[in-house]
Amino acid sequence: MVPQAWLNFFCVILMAILAIGIYRRRTGRRSNKLFFALVVAHGITLFCDGIYWCMDGRAGFVPMAIVFVLIYAFCLLMLTLYHYYLRAFWKEHYGIGEDKKFKYFPIVVNVVFNILWISSFFTHLFFVMNGDGSYYYTRYHIFSQLGILLILLPDLIVLLKEREKMGFKNCLLWVFLPTWAVVIRILDLRYKLPFVYPAIALCIVGIYTIVNTEMDTSIDKHLLAVRASMGKVMISQIQPHFLYNVLNSISILCHKNPDRAAEITDEFAQYLRWNINSVFSSEPVSVSEEINHTKKYLELEKERFGDILEVKWNIKDDSFYIPPLVLQPLVENAVRHGICQKEDGGTIWIDIYSDEYNYNIVITDNGNGFDSSKQKENEDKLHVGLSYAREQVEGICGGTLDTESTPGRGTRVRITLPRENNTYFSLSYKKEKTDSN
Repeated sequence: MVPQAWLNFFCVILMAILAIGIYRRRTGRRSNKLFFALVVAHGITLFCDGIYWCMDGRAGFVPMAIVFVLIYAFCLLMLTLYHYYLRAFWKEHYGIGEDKKFKYFPIVVNVVFNILWISSFFTHLFFVMNGDGSYYYTRYHIFSQLGILLILLPDLIVLLKEREKMGFKNCLLWVFLPTWAVVIRILDLRYKLPFVYPAIALCIVGIYTIVNTEMDTSIDKHLLAVRASMGKVMISQIQPHFLYNVLNSISILCHKNPDRAAEITDEFAQYLRWNINSVFSSEPVSVSEEINHTKKYLELEKERFGDILEVKWNIKDDSFYIPPLVLQPLVENAVRHGICQKEDGGTIWIDIYSDEYNYNIVITDNGNGFDSSKQKENEDKLHVGLSYAREQVEGICGGTLDTESTPGRGTRVRITLPRENNTYFSLSYKKEKTDSN
């Protein structure tokens, strides 16, 4: 095997390892799916380039023609996937949507330039290949690289428009890969270099590493902010009227049913202990623990409201992790601002389940509801715990918290947590348990 091919095949192994790592995370995010496809496409490009160096000067027309077509086709495919990866990533992390006018533009460019490349076997537009497999580039070959620039032209426009939102450093990061690809392709035209596609492979690894490091840093910063706000959340969970109502219920039970009064006192103590402990630890907890805490809260409220408050649980998966005090504040909102605003009360349905890509928590009530067109105004009036839950779900978990409501019919809150991020939570939780032991 020629020395030039070794570097390509080594980078094929590197791309395979990276692809396996991405696949094992079982990501549900579109950006990660596209990055996985990008890595696979470039791995194939590297393999074909390695075969090219093994065949160079040793093979005939047909084998060289096939390799020529495959290398160019997979290179354009890799850059097309890079375009769609950028658009998906920007939408997920910066809220920047894709312009529908350019949605299929990269695919059209990809097809057109592949046709031009294949037609060059007959038109000699970009290169001339002889019958023995030898070849040389024409003066117009540099225009074959326009496909790379045109595929990523819409992204350059977005970077210029949204540079303040993304940050100067991130803009340079996104531009670096396509710029480097063009530069080394032009160098290859003149010097026939063996490290063209391996260099792109290193860029891909660099982008993956930098992006994930930045995401971890963002999570750590958010965790610090969460710790600073936990006191406010705890206080919001033990507001004076709630404290008064529970103590009043216990006082009445002491005369009517002392045994029940003792049970309620114990549940109230456990409820308070959980909230206080949460102030000093923003580490993730298992959903089963959060469910138990929420049930203690509901027991305290049912003691006060009786049969007008009905709760139905549907738990199909409680094996994942969430930040503390996420479920209970949302259930409390359903009780205080939904069910208990109706004279005849109502029902709360709590569904916890998982699908292929996400863990889901859905809280539905048939209470008063509110006008969805004024959702922000209504949320500001609700429990401060809702704002905290949203920060946790979106800022740390990378998930979504959506609220739907209809006046007079009720409210539904849906939490969606990507499976990929739950790996981070479970490892963090296990580490804390290990350290404490």
